[in-house]
Amino acid sequence: MFDNIVSRRYTNCAKWDEIIDEYGIEDLIPLTVADMDYRIAPEIVNAVIDAANHGIYGYTNVSEKYIELSKMWAKNNYGFCPENEWIVYCPRIIQAISLIIQNYTEKNDKILVFTPLYDPIQNAVRINDRELVECPLILDSGHYEIDFEDFEE
Repeated sequence: MFDNIVSRRYTNCAKWDEIIDEYGIEDLIPLTVADMDYRIAPEIVNAVIDAANHGIYGYTNVSEKYIELSKMWAKNNYGFCPENEWIVYCPRIIQAISLIIQNYTEKNDKILVFTPLYDPIQNAVRINDRELVECPLILDSGHYEIDFEDFEE
């Protein structure tokens, strides 16, 4: 499964097509988003085909199964059990972060981030008219640590 190379160039792929558009070079390797470049399991392909064969492409609601699996994941990974109404489906992480910024802060509020940080997250702060405050992490012996003095400041 992992030794079949699939070209994603010119497929409207954010990872590959944006780097081509930005630099005009096709043989760069993007080391940006966690977007996989291998085919998914045949069982998943078949489930998507079965859903598509239904033939109706209307809006759907988040299922109870989705809610329960989300709660199970939070409990298993963080020992935390969210309430059902706290779980909101959002298809992309940057849009989710923008919604959090919009709903829990006001324009011109300061938002502290630890850097280095994925650039689109920093941009989400800026495009939502909040002030980005950076707290650079300290690289020590190959791992990052919080500079607690800077953090407190």
